[in-house]
Amino acid sequence: ISNRKPGEKKEAPAEPLKRSIAGTMRAIARKADLEVNFASDRPALMGDKARLPEPPRKLNPQDVAVIRGHADSMALRLACHDAAVHRRLAPEGQA
Repeated sequence: ISNRKPGEKKEAPAEPLKRSIAGTMRAIARKADLEVNFASDRPALMGDKARLPEPPRKLNPQDVAVIRGHADSMALRLACHDAAVHRRLAPEGQA
């Protein structure tokens, strides 16, 4: 038994994981408008846009942990990072 309507495409196996990670990132960052994309490019955070690694077709726990680590790191940076405090406390000079 399925909730899919006849003729509706079958969802990719990684889609529920992607939705879950994106929702968790938005909740941790407290930014409902955070745009989360998955791509084969390097993970990156640019303003309110996050790019995470595309999950492989055959998921294993290590792959999920890596993606979650990137996602949590970015979300916590958005939620907690204060650029003014960082500049004030950053060491001066080359050392």
